Amino acid sequence: MIKTVNLFKSLSDNTRLRIIALLKDNELNVNEIVSLLNMGQSRVSRHLKILSDAGLLASRKEGLWVFYSLAREGLWCRISGSVFDELSGIAQFRDDAARLQAHLSERAERGMEYFNTIAADWNKIRGIMLGGLDLNSKILDCIGKGRVMADLGCGSGELASRLLSKADRVIGVDRSPAMLAEARRLLDQSNGRIDLRLGELDHLPLLNAEADTVVISMVLHYLDEQQQAVNEASRVLRPGGLLVIAELKNHENEKMRSVYGHRRLGFSKQTVGGWIKSAGLVLKRHKNFKAGEGLTAVIYAAEKK
Repeated sequence: MIKTVNLFKSLSDNTRLRIIALLKDNELNVNEIVSLLNMGQSRVSRHLKILSDAGLLASRKEGLWVFYSLAREGLWCRISGSVFDELSGIAQFRDDAARLQAHLSERAERGMEYFNTIAADWNKIRGIMLGGLDLNSKILDCIGKGRVMADLGCGSGELASRLLSKADRVIGVDRSPAMLAEARRLLDQSNGRIDLRLGELDHLPLLNAEADTVVISMVLHYLDEQQQAVNEASRVLRPGGLLVIAELKNHENEKMRSVYGHRRLGFSKQTVGGWIKSAGLVLKRHKNFKAGEGLTAVIYAAEKK
């Protein structure tokens, strides 16, 4: 009874309603919420604590940042649809939604600009993260022969070129035109066996079940929504096909965010395993490898049912 009363009391404030509306479909850090509401951090933090104590919010600390999202269970989940229906008709909340969309678009553009800017130096930057680890060789060790393989977030094409030793045809997908230009220069002599496509990982330019093997290497930490990318990888994978994910283990190295544009500071095995399971795949094995900058790389191999 007390929990129910506290939940409804927490919803009785306009600022707190604005916060939950911003978090409806998004995970945001404190600074983003402060900027979107144009309020002081102490005021916003107080409201975040009230909402968290009432069970409406979930929080996740990563390095120096704390990220907030809506709770996905309990009474709130049963009533949230009605609450959001009411809020959507109010001008202030529509204005907040417009600012949020502009912010998300700007954030995506910054990510695109980053990759277009560093495309020529991508292999050097990747080498700093990996140290002496030849991650591509470790990935190839996980993969058998196949007809069609897809490298999602193919970057400058180094891994895609090596996948040719395992596949008849390789599809490389990247959202950065500059990265794809680098890949085309590298893969100019592939005799048409590599198909490079411009596209987003959450909406892949591939047909259902088009690939025997799909690889996502050192890409998910740049994304805002990892689950959708894994879902898409599963969609384009044939039944019985193999998904290989190479990612950083969760860490506290803020340099990866501030200097190299990472959105996430790695992931736990439980987190990656959850994405794999939700996408209808079965995790078969995973293995850790020592990388550069005090980081650990992990390779996950999963099979589509």
